[in-house]
Amino acid sequence: MSGQGPSLSQCAKTTPEHERLKKMNHQVNFSRAKTVLSCLALTLSGVNLSALAQTQPPVVPGSYAAINLLTTGNDVLGKPLSYPACKPLIKSMIITMAPGEVGKVHRHDTPLYAYILSGKIKVDYLDDAKTSNVYKAGDALVEAMIVDHHGYNPFDEPARLLAVYLDCQPQ
Repeated sequence: MSGQGPSLSQCAKTTPEHERLKKMNHQVNFSRAKTVLSCLALTLSGVNLSALAQTQPPVVPGSYAAINLLTTGNDVLGKPLSYPACKPLIKSMIITMAPGEVGKVHRHDTPLYAYILSGKIKVDYLDDAKTSNVYKAGDALVEAMIVDHHGYNPFDEPARLLAVYLDCQPQ
């Protein structure tokens, strides 16, 4: 889902998908401002809107169109997800890694959802298999839990990722 998105002027126009939604459910009324803001957010994240339009699931009356990015009960190493008994704390941030940047070795005791917005990163896992994965724009994942690892950017362009930490509040 990476690539050059449409211009803002193209986004401001009503798309055939929006027209279909309006006909199917008269309660759906997308204002021009919402359309422009949505397209701007998608364009800034590098999402190709024409590719999205071609992959849209069928619309069910009374619901909304959605694209599933990830459904899993396992982390990237195939281990089942688990949650410690704690009071939840959810944090989200956009992380940028410059070319050549290397992150510190760390581990996650709670699930971390990540979506690569642009560029590529490489992550080395210090598990028994010494696994190494490359993640690119459009990849969605739940990072390895209870395994030391570190990410780095050995590539020529910056990488940006959305990270959603499903943490515990400090005791």
